[in-house]
Amino acid sequence: MILYELWDFRSERGENLIANWTRRHERQHRARLNAKLDMLVRIPFESAIKSKLLHGPIQKQRHIYKLRIQTNMAMRPLLCRGPIENLTEYTLLLGIEEKGGKLPDGAVDRAEGNRQAVLADRSRRETHVRVA
Repeated sequence: MILYELWDFRSERGENLIANWTRRHERQHRARLNAKLDMLVRIPFESAIKSKLLHGPIQKQRHIYKLRIQTNMAMRPLLCRGPIENLTEYTLLLGIEEKGGKLPDGAVDRAEGNRQAVLADRSRRETHVRVA
């Protein structure tokens, strides 16, 4: 049973930045990402935090969380609850990789900027595009 809708952030030019980021990864990495996203939309938010599927909020940003996908690289899509319907959706805001256990400088601020862009203009996101 799916509890949450999943959305992807779009650039000002309408590009799905999450799908583009996902396509740059190897097939087995995409499969792990898809499995984690499938799990995320099926369990309550509190369970996702408790099970450490979701980590956050991160770096003092109240709304930004990271999803941990462990492969031979540390895929870390940044996301938020909502931001339109906080109780029934997640929006993937930024796809990044962690290096040395650290997020790239400015990544969390960029994710928050993307969240703000969605709040200002709902067309800045689209239904999640699953890349196989």
